[in-house]
Amino acid sequence: MKRKISSIVQHKDGWHGVSFSISGHEITDFEIYQKSAFDDIQNILKDSTAYSVSMNTSSGYMVHLTFPFNGKRKIGLVLNNELGDILPFGVEDVQIDFQEIGKGNVLSVAIPKDTLDGFRGNKKINILTLNTLAALHALRWLTIMTLTDYAFVNIDGNTASIMVFKENRLKYLRQFFYSPESDSLIDAFEELLSRKELIVTTYYMIGSNKDVNAEKERIEKNFNVEINTPSLKTYVKHADCPEWLWAGIGAALLSMNPKHEISLLSDRHRELSSFNRIALSASGVIAAICIIIVSVFYLNYYLKERAYNYLISEQGRLYRSAFPKAPPVKDIGKAFEDRIKSIDQELHGAGINVAMPPLQVLAEISSNIDSQTDVKLNEFVCDEKEFDISGTTVSFAVVEKIQSNLAKIKGVKSTETQSVDITAGKQIRFKIRGKL
Repeated sequence: MKRKISSIVQHKDGWHGVSFSISGHEITDFEIYQKSAFDDIQNILKDSTAYSVSMNTSSGYMVHLTFPFNGKRKIGLVLNNELGDILPFGVEDVQIDFQEIGKGNVLSVAIPKDTLDGFRGNKKINILTLNTLAALHALRWLTIMTLTDYAFVNIDGNTASIMVFKENRLKYLRQFFYSPESDSLIDAFEELLSRKELIVTTYYMIGSNKDVNAEKERIEKNFNVEINTPSLKTYVKHADCPEWLWAGIGAALLSMNPKHEISLLSDRHRELSSFNRIALSASGVIAAICIIIVSVFYLNYYLKERAYNYLISEQGRLYRSAFPKAPPVKDIGKAFEDRIKSIDQELHGAGINVAMPPLQVLAEISSNIDSQTDVKLNEFVCDEKEFDISGTTVSFAVVEKIQSNLAKIKGVKSTETQSVDITAGKQIRFKIRGKL
């Protein structure tokens, strides 16, 4: 039984359409629509019930993350935290989706939200992805990649991507700027082959014919490895089928079963959608309870106002008690602050070193660790010259972030990580020392 599928793929600055039929793993009735405007391709495909869209790989960011646990729900809870330390902009400005490829191995993709403005609300688009991911799916679907250990290299315009799989698990990902005149791909292979745990015997590379053939020869000559460069024309009988169209075919194939694939138009964590619907229903009940609670608190407003006025007047009384000869001031808090600073400067001028109290050190540490950071402090030791804190967190990146934040505390001369290791529960245990 034949099935007709379609996609719209971006290549360089233009858009192209692809439509074909599949029967088993055979592609027939292949058609290419080469236009420059997205709307033109949409009009050609207007009779299609749905289609997918694949954008230039440079439009988004692909990130490989590893976690000591698995499950999309658990990963979804900490993903934004991890990406916040990696992406060059805030996670609130990007659309994110991810896929777990092997236990604890996560492929995450982020794309700026403003890039998606032209696609939102289009009900015919059932999946939106990047060219590298679409091309990889095409190679797998056509059973070109039958091994469990291999490396996949894709050259998509000015972006190159390398992905390494071991036992069908994603073990390495690198996305970087590419130019035929540069050695960026050679440098990337040199780094890859220097890591024994990432060396595989089979390498696949696709892209435009010109770039792939040239890079194939350079890599094989430099590193004595064999690069497989599958030709699209072997699998698609069409005279004008360019090699860069792997992404268009892969995107169309993804549209057959988009539910478990990365899609940058869907909600960030689709597995939580049912949970969110329940939460939305419960929020109505909670809102009603909140109204009742607010009403009860409003009854106490008069008493609270009296207490507030009393505390305001108490500030003036305390100031007059501490400084009986001082003239009245408007900002009593600032006046106290200025007085304390003046006393502190006099002590330092006399050569007296005033150590920061341990409780103040602890308060400064607490205020300088982001409340969103997943960390548990187990021990705090402090004397006049230094302090030690130890605890556990979820990643090495968080440990570095905590150390950099501690270094910003006023009165802390330096900080250093004394020890970092992984616990039996795969948490990161650390100890940081600061000099006062």
